[in-house]
Amino acid sequence: MNRLHSIFLWPAFASTLLAGCASADADRFPSLALRDAERMTGQFTPTRPTEPPPPPVVSAVDLASIVENARAIHRNFLSEAPPALRLARSASGRDTINDQRSRALVAMAGLTTLHSQTVLALADLDKLEAEAATSFAATAEIQEAQSQVAALVAEQDETLAQVSGALVP
Repeated sequence: MNRLHSIFLWPAFASTLLAGCASADADRFPSLALRDAERMTGQFTPTRPTEPPPPPVVSAVDLASIVENARAIHRNFLSEAPPALRLARSASGRDTINDQRSRALVAMAGLTTLHSQTVLALADLDKLEAEAATSFAATAEIQEAQSQVAALVAEQDETLAQVSGALVP
């Protein structure tokens, strides 16, 4: 019982002691009220810009070349996908250490490399969009190019999932 009294009485005792440390002298501390120097005064008149707006970050030619490069990589991907899928299917269910499985893994690595190159083209477009957006340039054409390349990447993702699924032992 003695211990319970000390647990409940200690906070009251401590607050009494701390209250004795407080002073009634409120003038010793600075006021938190707004000072005259902190008030906003005067007028703000915007000036007219003397420079023309910045040119577009990317030209239509650059966008077209990035998209065409992605399409060329995608065509290579599509030409290498059927043999890779056949190799993966022939290696499926076999021992993990065999020649067919090794060839299927190499073919899958080739597809993955082409996929990565297509994703890099999409990353270039993302970078161009960010640069255009931060300089207040038009982004509609860049977004259209992004959607075209993103569709290629999505198709490649599906193909890679098929090849990977066929490789499962």
